[in-house]
Amino acid sequence: MRDRSWGIRRPHRRPKVGYDHATASADDGFLSISVDRKGDDRVLRGYLLRDGQRAHLVDGTRTVERDDECRPARITIDAVDDRGRTLHAVGEPVSRCVFNSYPHMFNWTSFTRWEFDGVEAWARTRTSGIRASGGVSSWSTASCRDRRVTSVHRNRSRGTEMKTRLACPCGEMIRGDDEDDLVEKAFAHLREKHPDLADEYQREHILFMAY
Repeated sequence: MRDRSWGIRRPHRRPKVGYDHATASADDGFLSISVDRKGDDRVLRGYLLRDGQRAHLVDGTRTVERDDECRPARITIDAVDDRGRTLHAVGEPVSRCVFNSYPHMFNWTSFTRWEFDGVEAWARTRTSGIRASGGVSSWSTASCRDRRVTSVHRNRSRGTEMKTRLACPCGEMIRGDDEDDLVEKAFAHLREKHPDLADEYQREHILFMAY
């Protein structure tokens, strides 16, 4: 398989998008596409397929609860379609991977077990822009970062190789004496060279891209 989406991918601010779908049968399924704006994760489009009748989603909310490593652990969608029918879907990811569709966009792609309308379905979900895609869930950026820092230090104690270099998509190479120094310099670089992206990254994003 080859990526045919050719073209220059320039770093710039991108929305935090949720992409969730599930198909239980030829007659029952849904697709929800949401965008998070300052913690308000709204369903903007998609469809609800119920009893073979398909209609567009017109409004709704998406809530993401996270585990102690900030990974999506439970996703809840409450939406309404243009026929007035309501959707309540709850998904629990059973496996996950990180997908960087752009160098500056962080995505959790999950294989998820969904329950809606009393049926079970399995499908993929995608949560981009990890900083705020949790919407109104119970975690905060600070507590999430603190837990991640604890995990990083535990990895060091087990002998994991320390990351001290990061190649920014703009072409600048950032080097640190250790991971703490690298993260500090990376944040300083973001604030100076890419201020519109400075709030999009956390420590774990920087260390994920570092080597």
